[in-house]
Amino acid sequence: MLKSLSREAWSRESNWIGYVAVATDRGKQRLGRREIVVAWRGTIRDLEWSDVFNPIPVSIAPILSQEQRHDHDHDHHWYDRVLHLVDEEEPKVMNGWFVIYTSTDPKSPFTKSSAREQFLAEIKRLVELYKDEELSITLVGHSLGAALAILSGFDIVQSGLTSVPGKPNIPVTAFVVGCPGVGNAAFKKRFEALPGLRVLRIVNLPDLIPHYPGKLLMGEQSTPLSSLPTTAPMLSCLVSWLLVFVLPVTVICV
Repeated sequence: MLKSLSREAWSRESNWIGYVAVATDRGKQRLGRREIVVAWRGTIRDLEWSDVFNPIPVSIAPILSQEQRHDHDHDHHWYDRVLHLVDEEEPKVMNGWFVIYTSTDPKSPFTKSSAREQFLAEIKRLVELYKDEELSITLVGHSLGAALAILSGFDIVQSGLTSVPGKPNIPVTAFVVGCPGVGNAAFKKRFEALPGLRVLRIVNLPDLIPHYPGKLLMGEQSTPLSSLPTTAPMLSCLVSWLLVFVLPVTVICV
């Protein structure tokens, strides 16, 4: 089978990058609630690497909800704009993550809508479908997938999808392994202010990826976490825990 090497070819940038899964009735019984699981994969395509190595910070304003934009505008005073201090307060993420999450390709039969649009539409559908049940949302990912898990977890909550009338906010938790820097200090502040949103960042000390793209570009935004034992039994327990609580599920690819 011949494949075009041109970047303009839709097949070059249309690839499965993750899935959304929902617990079956049997899984719900074991867990005590209906779990929605989102898994993002790591970098595997050449063009994804070119995006990954584009560390320039960009504003998240294009994806903010109207309420979040209102809060964002009121974070700044007129003198901030005059003195050009707004940029220091602007919530930003690394351009590579943002492009992969939000880009579209009108030439492709699969990505006329972005990964973000497909993802949010499926989360909205599942929340509506199971709105009378107790729900929780878990996101997982490694490397690029970890960055997307954090960005999409933030997006779920700020978009209002976890807010169900008459019920507590649906809890959203991201488990990320080998996660690179995602956003600046202003993004971290906005992330931590959202209700019911949590992240567990798992870092292997020799791994260099969590230090990318570095403080010079993204600033200091790490949060101290308790160290976990790195022994084989501990890691085995962690994997077993994930298998117990993630399965069985019904998988919907996006």
